Amino acid sequence: MILKLCGTVIDPKGLISHMPPGSATCASVHRPEAHTDFMVREDSRIIGRLHKPPITFRGGAFYGPDILLVAVMFQIGPHPDLIYETWFNYYEPTGAGKKALEGLARQRTIAFHLYGDRGKWQASITINNSRKDFFRAAAERGAKIAPWSMTAFDGVRESLYTLYPSPLAFWKALGGIRSLRARGERAMVPFGSRSPV
Repeated sequence: MILKLCGTVIDPKGLISHMPPGSATCASVHRPEAHTDFMVREDSRIIGRLHKPPITFRGGAFYGPDILLVAVMFQIGPHPDLIYETWFNYYEPTGAGKKALEGLARQRTIAFHLYGDRGKWQASITINNSRKDFFRAAAERGAKIAPWSMTAFDGVRESLYTLYPSPLAFWKALGGIRSLRARGERAMVPFGSRSPV
């Protein structure tokens, strides 16, 4: 499996082994065509207790006249401690954010690869991609806005962390609010789905 993250080929075991348990990232996986997949780093004992868990997948686009942030969160199984967060920046300097959103807008499935202790792969779960329209709309919106800086992206994300100080609070907001104003013109357009495996 060849992975690209931030535009460069990476060794998934090397990257994942440096991530703390409870974290996630996305990567472009070539098999043979590119797919945007999610890589999850968790404790091996926790992964070992999961048996064909459902994936609950939520996300939102926070946008204004001059910026777009796309948040994707997912829960593996029913436990609220197994909620993971990733962010997409359309104008990330290497182009990886744009490529990831465009990939998610096209691909029929989404895979979640679970890595345990020392970055060792333990399982993969694949779900149908029922949110292609959301990702397509986010990519189209991003293309219509002039490029923004990473500093601007990080600033808006930090303001969202202030509004939602815990992953569970952010998770609930993405799943239960139809529209929300977050600092002026930046609005959240949430979606949610539950896909049993």
